Amino acid sequence: MDNNASQTLPGDDLRPPPHKSRDLVYARTLQLALNAGRYAHEISKADYDQAMREVTGESDRMRQDAILDSAERRLLARVA
Repeated sequence: MDNNASQTLPGDDLRPPPHKSRDLVYARTLQLALNAGRYAHEISKADYDQAMREVTGESDRMRQDAILDSAERRLLARVA
């Protein structure tokens, strides 16, 4: 038996990949709130937006616009 072989469990292939960027955004959001003198439960939308820009390079609004544009293109493709 190969001791170096990675072991997989049933259903491993069904699990979604880990969301490292989501964890990084949350950690940065918390850090921004704490740096501003607020407690963890006082995280603001502005903290989140700033963290998104820093970690992913795009804002939530940019992602929403991209999703809407994509949906609009699919809809127009069906009509045409």
